[in-house]
Amino acid sequence: MKIEKLAQYMRARAAFEQVKWGLTKSFLQSHFDAGIRSFFGVELSDRGELLRDLQQPEFFRTYQAS
Repeated sequence: MKIEKLAQYMRARAAFEQVKWGLTKSFLQSHFDAGIRSFFGVELSDRGELLRDLQQPEFFRTYQAS
C-alpha cells in the first residue's frame, strides 16, 4: 500500500494531538488511488512519500528526524 507511511504518521500525529484516529488504510488507499494527495494537511508524492504537513509542520519535522 502506498499510504502505509501516511497511516503510521497520522496515528502518531493523532496521539500527539490527543485525538482518536479511526480511518482505515483501505479508506486512505481508495482516496489515494482516486488522485487525492493531501490528507488533513499532509501532502504526499505520487509514490506515497510524506512531503510536508501544513497543519503540524513542527511535529512533522520532529517525526521525520526520528
